[in-house]
Amino acid sequence: MKVLYVPYPRENAGDLTKLVDIWKENHLKNYNSPIQIMYFNEDAGKALRNVTFEVFICIHGSEDPSFMFFGNHVDYSKADFIDIQTVADRFNQDFLYYSSQIISTHLYCCGNHQKNKSIADQFQAKVLGTTGTIKYYDGSITALDEQGKQWSYRGSKPVPVVDTVRTIFAPNISLNFEINKRKSVKHLPTYEDRLEQRRNQFFSYSKANRFKTLQKRRPVVSPLHK
Repeated sequence: MKVLYVPYPRENAGDLTKLVDIWKENHLKNYNSPIQIMYFNEDAGKALRNVTFEVFICIHGSEDPSFMFFGNHVDYSKADFIDIQTVADRFNQDFLYYSSQIISTHLYCCGNHQKNKSIADQFQAKVLGTTGTIKYYDGSITALDEQGKQWSYRGSKPVPVVDTVRTIFAPNISLNFEINKRKSVKHLPTYEDRLEQRRNQFFSYSKANRFKTLQKRRPVVSPLHK
């Protein structure tokens, strides 16, 4: 199974939404295998339960070796930029629980091998759990086309993107680590839990303040003597 992961909220995904939609549509036309689109902070639901999968982190990169940021739009004047730390943090939040099911993680962005290897090394250092192998690419790379092909543009003519892929092998993580990690993730408070906790704290604080105010307004009465 392939997961096309956009490390931006759906409402702030820029033109990445169109690109992953095209990729998914062309994949379904050409291949008889499941594919899923995920955005940052969205629940995968049942789609990732009990399956192994590849993750393609879909994001705009740059061939400028000094520009180590990513964008949500090919037109950088419209882009919201994030760094590899943010990408890794968002990946951790959305995939940590499923990490033992990940076969490979693809940093699917434009750039050259030297720059993208540096980015892949940083991602490996910051990501939690297992990611399978980490793969990165070279050139200006495309989404899947109508014939089910992907291309890298560098030089006089395009080459199949698979010819540019390089791999970093992730270290093995023990089974006990994975089991304990999943338990800890299961017990992390959800957004709704945190919201309810904040709501309860607010009401408790308000109640205490009202009590203090009433106490200040009451007249001082001398105690009764027997």
